[in-house]
Parts: sequence; C-alpha cells; structure tokens
Amino acid sequence: PYKYTRRKRSAKKRWFSKLSSESYLRIEEESRDPDKVNVFLMNPAHLQSQFTVRGLISFLQDIYIFRHNRRLSFRLRYNFSQNYNNQFLDANENDLRKSQEFGLRVNWRPSVRLRSLTESRVRSYFRRSSANPFRNRDISGYYLVQNISYRPRSRWEIGLGNESGLEKNSNPNYPLDLWY
Repeated sequence: PYKYTRRKRSAKKRWFSKLSSESYLRIEEESRDPDKVNVFLMNPAHLQSQFTVRGLISFLQDIYIFRHNRRLSFRLRYNFSQNYNNQFLDANENDLRKSQEFGLRVNWRPSVRLRSLTESRVRSYFRRSSANPFRNRDISGYYLVQNISYRPRSRWEIGLGNESGLEKNSNPNYPLDLWY
C-alpha cells in the first residue's frame, strides 16, 4: 500500500539518491614549536614547518555511484598523503614525501555466475631529501587491474586476475621506466 501513497520524487532527487560518498582526514603533528597553541589549534602556517619533528596529512575521498546495485556500480577515489620527517640529527635521513592517486573502479556483473571488477589508477609519488639528491624521486604511475570470477556452482568459484602498469621516475638523478 505504501507504494501507492508515496509522492513521486523529482528526477534530480532520484539521481542524487544513487550517489554516496566517504571521506577520511587524518592530521598528525609532533612539533617542537614553543607556542603549543599553534599546534593544538592546527594553525596551517605551523603544520609541517621548521618546528615539525614528524608530520602526516592524509585525505581520502570516495564517491560511489549505484553502490548497492549488484549488477553495476562505480567508485571514484582521490587519495592524498603528505609525510614530513625532520626527526633525525643526520640531515641525510630527513625528507618530505607526497603521494596523490586518482582512481575509477567498475564492478560489473553481467550474469548471476559471472562477475568482473576493473580498476584504473593514476598515481604520483614525490620525495625530496635536502641533503642527499640521489634519494629524490618523482614517480608517476598508471595502473590497470582486471579481475574476473565465475561460479559454476554456489560452492565453487574460479577467478582470473591481472594487474599491469607503467611507472616513470622523471628525476634526473635516477631516471627509470618500469612496465609490469
């Protein structure tokens, strides 16, 4: 009876009801800043600055389209991470690392017995060491993952997976192209 009495939703509301998202933010800071209020209030000018012993900023954002649909669903992902390490007396060990990743995952089920999961990602990784330039990295990578599974019976599953990618280090001290 409820389906006859409920109001019709507009096209925009129906479209937005298919979207969902998850967000994750993490900030860690170990500091020698004499003014502790700047650290506790997370003043951006004092995060990962000269007073930082160790610091981490991590952000993850997922946007799902048709998340609970078993036949077809999509996930868009953005992942950012920045790690600053300034805790060692030897300056060769101190460094800054940044990582960014964009990805799209498609989960497709053409039949009850067959399922396909395809994921493509673009990732960049950046590392700077002020004292040792041979440790510096500037890597960009492109990745593709394909998994196919088949269930001939409810207790049996046959799977096939493949991952391939290309990573390029564009740092002049250590150039490298890697296909796998």
